[in-house]
Amino acid sequence: MRIQYSDDEKIIFKKKIVYPIYSVKDSLKLFNKILRKILVNKNYKKRFIVKNYNILSIALEDFFWQYCFQYIKYKSFIKKEGLNLNIIKNKNKTHYHIDGYGRVQDYLKGNFNIKNILKFFIKNCYFYLWILLNALINKNKNWVDRRFDGDFRYENLKIERAISITLPYSLQSFRPKSNNIEEALMLDAEAKIKNYKKWIFAIKILKPKKITMTDNLYDNFSLLMAAKITKTECIAICHAPVIKHHMNLVGTNLLKKNLLLFDKIFVYHKIFKNFLLKNGKF
Repeated sequence: MRIQYSDDEKIIFKKKIVYPIYSVKDSLKLFNKILRKILVNKNYKKRFIVKNYNILSIALEDFFWQYCFQYIKYKSFIKKEGLNLNIIKNKNKTHYHIDGYGRVQDYLKGNFNIKNILKFFIKNCYFYLWILLNALINKNKNWVDRRFDGDFRYENLKIERAISITLPYSLQSFRPKSNNIEEALMLDAEAKIKNYKKWIFAIKILKPKKITMTDNLYDNFSLLMAAKITKTECIAICHAPVIKHHMNLVGTNLLKKNLLLFDKIFVYHKIFKNFLLKNGKF
């Protein structure tokens, strides 16, 4: 069976229309419910504390927006029809749909497949080549995120190119499939920091003065972990205005200790700074 989307995120299934229900309030309830289950589970606690850091603190953004918000959007439909339906992809590349149903699927099914095995192997080879090349001419420089180039949000960012080098592609990690959402969140957190030892190796060889990245690192939180362990200054620049449910920045009262955070974070305007100081839990 297959589904497709209308322009306004309605699902079309068996010639019927399924209307999305947007509720940040219900999404937050689901978010807190699942996170609490993990925190009281002794087996999970052995896994989410790594090098004395609570790695759940860097997995909250994707968990809220890629799973909780999307699940609530189609909750009744998912409960009735399950998550094994195929999605008819839009062939018009200029016409973008947010695939909420597919995002819930992807969060649970992980990323272990032949295509990603090959992609990860190539990226790892390039990573060590990048270290070798820069070890000759680019030690003791500032590291900057490659996403600063070509992104209109950072077009006014002044980077001193003579004393900086651009980071390579992120080192992604395999995330196994799990239909249990608590386990899926735990696997996502573990995958996000799995390559920190490789980045520690790179830092010891190249000795960067500081590292500047966007705040939303996706699969590259391994670098933040490595920076904290090696005591290398790691700075973030926000990818967007700060809102109440930017979970990796604003945080949650459920996590209070051993947080894996940037040393500094730059926001778009002082109103966002004041908002974070007033409302931020982290």
